[in-house]
Amino acid sequence: MRDPPEPWVPDFCRLSTLFAVIVGAETVVAILGFAPLGRERWDAAEFGTASLFAQWIALVSAMLLCRMRLPLAQLRPAVGALIAWSIPVSVAGFGAWILVRIDAGIGGLLGPDPVDPARFITRCAALAGLIGAAALRYAYVQDQWRRQVSAQAKSEVDALQARIRPHFLFNSMNSIASLVRIDPVRAERAVEDLSDLFRAALGAGEGESTLAGEVELVERFLAIEKLRLGDRLGVEWQRVEPLRHR
Repeated sequence: MRDPPEPWVPDFCRLSTLFAVIVGAETVVAILGFAPLGRERWDAAEFGTASLFAQWIALVSAMLLCRMRLPLAQLRPAVGALIAWSIPVSVAGFGAWILVRIDAGIGGLLGPDPVDPARFITRCAALAGLIGAAALRYAYVQDQWRRQVSAQAKSEVDALQARIRPHFLFNSMNSIASLVRIDPVRAERAVEDLSDLFRAALGAGEGESTLAGEVELVERFLAIEKLRLGDRLGVEWQRVEPLRHR
């Protein structure tokens, strides 16, 4: 049975991704606080309020994206990406609406100057949309990079296991063991051939290889197989000496 495909939606349950979202949200608050447009810099209370609001949006959005990762993965990528992007926008708009209602009740939460509720909610949603798109893209690229590294590591392990075949190793060791007492010189040569073969298998893909080197490895492999098969194995070479690199 084939394993189900991995979700294409970034994993916001991962601590590294969650940390990047938190840091990104606080960075945006710091930029807006220290370099605001059209007004003086924020005081400590305003900066703290903005930080709490931004972190609330970031954490709630990440939690929802984490919980909806598998359902979103069942949709077409374009539809799923649009819904994923709309989550931080909706959370920011809803949070801004709550903040406006609270400010209307206690006053002064959003600053000393009167705030237009519709404009404030729209700006928060738009800013969350821009930051959310960047965060989703960053998380997607990071997730794809992790998968590529994992797949490459798995393919290297699979290739290594394919090269080192257990049956060949066991048969070779049995053949060498049978020669230790009756022909120790030949057994020693077989051990050296087996060692060279496994050294070449473990280092496959590292550096360049020549045709002469590959032919030598084949000869060592056939020499080991000759121990087990005897006269049943016959090889006829057709090659032009000296062997060239290419």
